[in-house]
Amino acid sequence: MILKINPNYSCPFCGKELGSRFSKCFNIYCQGQKFNVGNLIIYRLNPDLGIGRVIKKLEIPTSKSLDEDDTHFITKYKVSFRNKIIKIIHPIDLIHYIFEKEDQIVTKQGIGYINKKDFLIKNGIISYEFLMENGKVYQIFENEIYSKYETPIKSLISKQKFDPPKSFLIKYWANLFYSYYKSYQIKCITNSRLSLMPHQINVTHRLSEEHFPRIILADEVGLGKTIEAGIYIKEMMARDLAERILIIVPASLVKQWQFEMQNKFNINFAVYDGKKVKELKRKGSYKHPELLQNPFYYDNLIICSLQFARNRKYIELLSSIAWDIVVFDEAHHLRRYLTNAMTGNYRDTLAYELAKNLSINSEGMLLLTATPLQLHSFELFSLIELIHPDVFENFSDFEHFRK
Repeated sequence: MILKINPNYSCPFCGKELGSRFSKCFNIYCQGQKFNVGNLIIYRLNPDLGIGRVIKKLEIPTSKSLDEDDTHFITKYKVSFRNKIIKIIHPIDLIHYIFEKEDQIVTKQGIGYINKKDFLIKNGIISYEFLMENGKVYQIFENEIYSKYETPIKSLISKQKFDPPKSFLIKYWANLFYSYYKSYQIKCITNSRLSLMPHQINVTHRLSEEHFPRIILADEVGLGKTIEAGIYIKEMMARDLAERILIIVPASLVKQWQFEMQNKFNINFAVYDGKKVKELKRKGSYKHPELLQNPFYYDNLIICSLQFARNRKYIELLSSIAWDIVVFDEAHHLRRYLTNAMTGNYRDTLAYELAKNLSINSEGMLLLTATPLQLHSFELFSLIELIHPDVFENFSDFEHFRK
């Protein structure tokens, strides 16, 4: 699918001027901010997926306390794309797909054309005037549209140009290399400034095979947990499987992690702290209004300190974002305490609460620590509960399994 950009495009819902047809409108009063099951959408972070359809609305809890009234939920949408690709997407990354006049579409009535540029909205579903090839006119809703129609020749012309041999060969080799990048072999190793040990390759291969693993990397000090995490991150980015990545480390390691990602993997992570957040909020007051609500949307690749992120006001903001990968270094700092072994009551620290909330709303999670068990086996149990909360019913069940 070729995405054509119109430099003078305006939001079809509120009229706000946008950069292109596939730019997100951040007017909080715009009807285009709302989505319903059946809506046709574009995923703005990966428009090459084509037109998707919202198939389910999800309410995902972000935090829990002893008082059930304090439970918070965020809304996300389950979206189906061609080739049976399913993604769970935050509404800020969705854009309504609006057909243009004379677009040819396929419906249950047959093949026809969008007859008018204007559209109507009924119960959150967009409807168009639809002109059949036999001349009949219908009002059709977007949830009745199967796909946008293109004849084979029109598809070829729209997606290809008949270029000189030199240009053709360049495209041929580009497509060949791209196919290598889409393979299941680890491809980023030769594109990094690394001297790898065999165990690091084995670990990275396992992580990449699972796509979004939730795992504890507990190699001993000096065996390269940072390198393993970096290879995995770069590999997922090379495969276009990860876009939003959050790394949380002790304050003393923030600059080191940023340097390692840049120097060894050529990945530029932004460092977030209190000063950065204030700066983004000032910028958002006139340039990016959405940053007033959550400044962490500004960058997709973020490193911050645990001491900064465990602040209650930042816990909620970070947890409201759908991260593809979350990495905690020195994860043994994510502690909770067993207050009553008989009843199984625990007391979470702010750091543990942060990790628990991020775990709910992230695809993959890596916990890096050389000492997952320091003083008591409950520490290891707590880390396991962050990545797989349903494996053990309680601490006693874990102890029985361990022994």
